[in-house]
Amino acid sequence: KEQKKTRGKTNCKRLHSSYFKDFEVVEFYEGQPVGPTKKVVSNLRAFVGMVVRNPQWVTLLYTSWHGVPDKDKEDMWDYINQKFILPIESKKWVMQALCRAWKKYKGEVKQNHFMKYKTTKRMLKNRPLEIPEVQFRKLIWYWRLPEIK
Repeated sequence: KEQKKTRGKTNCKRLHSSYFKDFEVVEFYEGQPVGPTKKVVSNLRAFVGMVVRNPQWVTLLYTSWHGVPDKDKEDMWDYINQKFILPIESKKWVMQALCRAWKKYKGEVKQNHFMKYKTTKRMLKNRPLEIPEVQFRKLIWYWRLPEIK
């Protein structure tokens, strides 16, 4: 079966270049984003995913999300609040969404760029370009540790 072509991960360029008047208000109900439209909720989810894929915000070198410094998590929260108008009660959901997105991304990187190849040379040749080579080398080293396998 032929795989359907997709556009790939979004960089949320429109949101990065938005001004205050363009901020999207996100409404929450019982701790979940609900609107005002599905598009706004979709934009928020995509933006959260984009933030955790950026190695300037957080790297994949942490062994768990709990190891990510609180200051980095606060910086990500502040940045998301520069692009969306969120109620303070939404912070718990945003932090959980960041955690889920980071774990998902780390798993995808491991599956598609580590497990898929036998040699370090091939892994490095096919590494995701958004991850600096020095970080990816450390990830390869870590994932190869016998206690991690």
